[in-house]
Amino acid sequence: MPHRFRRKYIRLKVSRPVEFVTAGRVYHGVITDEGSAGVFIEAKGKFSAGDRIKMTYVTHQSVQVSRQGTIVRVEPSGFAVAFDNPQYAR
Repeated sequence: MPHRFRRKYIRLKVSRPVEFVTAGRVYHGVITDEGSAGVFIEAKGKFSAGDRIKMTYVTHQSVQVSRQGTIVRVEPSGFAVAFDNPQYAR
């Protein structure tokens, strides 16, 4: 695979419920793709690239985590989030 298409962080397919706040509203969704730098959240709603997001979810180790980031891509099924602190230990 050409270097320009390689991800900097490993991504894992998951199915993890998440509660998040963006644009002053609380939503619920499912994290379907997770890596050290961000996640993909399947959710219904009107979201925009550049929106700030705060999220809370439980890891596979049963640890509750709160993260913040920015929505970087929006798709029909949900959106991708880049974490503010990608090196944060889960």
